Amino acid sequence: SSSVSNRATLYVKNLNFETEEDALRDHFGGKKDVRAVRIAKRRVRKGGADVQVSQGYGFVEFREKAAAVRALRQKQGVELDGHPLALKFSLDTLGRAAEKPRKPAVVREEYDVKPTNKLMIKNVAFEANKKEVRELFATFGTLKSVRLPKKFNGGHRGFAFVEYLTKKDAKAAKAALAHTHFYGRHLVIDFAAPDPTVQELQEKTKKHFDAIQQQNEK
Repeated sequence: SSSVSNRATLYVKNLNFETEEDALRDHFGGKKDVRAVRIAKRRVRKGGADVQVSQGYGFVEFREKAAAVRALRQKQGVELDGHPLALKFSLDTLGRAAEKPRKPAVVREEYDVKPTNKLMIKNVAFEANKKEVRELFATFGTLKSVRLPKKFNGGHRGFAFVEYLTKKDAKAAKAALAHTHFYGRHLVIDFAAPDPTVQELQEKTKKHFDAIQQQNEK
């Protein structure tokens, strides 16, 4: 059986409302490759009874990360029940229920830094690259910059900085991705101090020189 860290989940959009979970599983290689499938449903009243109807999107969790990567390449835009499917790596984890129960988000808010437009993301898997981090966070707004600080050997150091144009987008991304598993690792996301502006840097330099000058005059 696959380890939790080697699993990967694809988010599938544009599903035909009639598509069943079995058909979705078969489309992605059946039980050999697919560990679990979930189509998002909502309850509606029909003819006096509650029925579950598809919301047109779902999640496919693969036993192996390699199978998910292959499916993302080969099945992007391929039709199922007449609908071309849109795929991307998921912000959800189907195995999540079996893991630790979620802690209420409110508890952490008290300890968080004051919201800014910049996020620090810790526990980033070493296989992840800048493009994938950008794609994950770009869903929530316009990005100013994405940085993965590098080690001497060229690999990144396991954390990233993502800066949005607005504080609102950063808050939305932080809330939505709080329980995300990316490459099987739980992302730890906090607000970070925004990069200083040119003016702030100039003022800091001026203060520094003024302090030196004052010392020299003594």
